[in-house]
Amino acid sequence: NIDSGVFQAVQEAGIEALRMNEHALKKTQEIYQRRRNILTEGLARINWQIQLPKATFYLWLNIPSRFSSLEFAELLMERCGVIVTPGIGFGSCGEGYIRIALTVSEERLEEAVKRIRADNLISREFLNAKIKCKC
Repeated sequence: NIDSGVFQAVQEAGIEALRMNEHALKKTQEIYQRRRNILTEGLARINWQIQLPKATFYLWLNIPSRFSSLEFAELLMERCGVIVTPGIGFGSCGEGYIRIALTVSEERLEEAVKRIRADNLISREFLNAKIKCKC
């Protein structure tokens, strides 16, 4: 049996999301906004400026130009115990960035910020550097 459509469970989740009432939708939006703010405000305290997403539960963060996105993701994992997705996994325009999902609890995001800040992996020098996309 070959199927070229969207996985049925995803279709059913989409139907349920469309049926969601406004109150539940607003609560879900507030949860992700709080998570986003925990991460962006926490990292802003070490001068890591992040462009706020408009409609997603991911954050894209620029990284030091001396690292590939894969190298930097590995550093965060090894030194801070924080898992992120290297931008290169999304094509050449993703290089120079990492992606962080806001799908974990507020407590885990607070802990990630705490670990990153404590490690001093992030410096003002790189945060002010401009990343040029090779696209």
